[in-house]
Amino acid sequence: MPNLHLIERDAVTRSFPLEAGEALLGREDYCDIQLRFAGISRKHLRLLTVMGDTFLEDLGSKNGTYVNGRLARKCVLNDGDVLQIGEIELRFEKDPANEPLHAAQDPDATTVLEPGRFGAASQAAREAGMPVDGISPVAHLDAVAGQARPEPPSTPRPGLWARLRAWLGL
Repeated sequence: MPNLHLIERDAVTRSFPLEAGEALLGREDYCDIQLRFAGISRKHLRLLTVMGDTFLEDLGSKNGTYVNGRLARKCVLNDGDVLQIGEIELRFEKDPANEPLHAAQDPDATTVLEPGRFGAASQAAREAGMPVDGISPVAHLDAVAGQARPEPPSTPRPGLWARLRAWLGL
């Protein structure tokens, strides 16, 4: 289970476990994480924990929410992130049991597939000892299996008005 640790004078003074679902942080009594410090709004931010990931959403607080020194409106929290809210700091600790085995460096980055490294056509070429340069990673699978692709019909498609009349039954 992920946790938020309140840091005061370089030491953890309180910890707040984040169960699956939503948790509100603020000064009000109805907040799940109640912190009565200067600079914290009555309903400051929302934390949403879903499938091992925790997302932060600032709820329009006057002083804002800073994650690792940057103003954040909405973001995903990573292990070790430091939240600054008003005059306090909270350190986010992710649940190690839910940590993915191979986390991507940048989940928004595009993965570059090199020609000849992936796909059935390049695998068949490598097995046959043939060069794989220039083979598309998404080469058609039927070509590898020796099957011919069916040719598209050569009859022209009827025009728009003909299709509309047929659809209306005229």
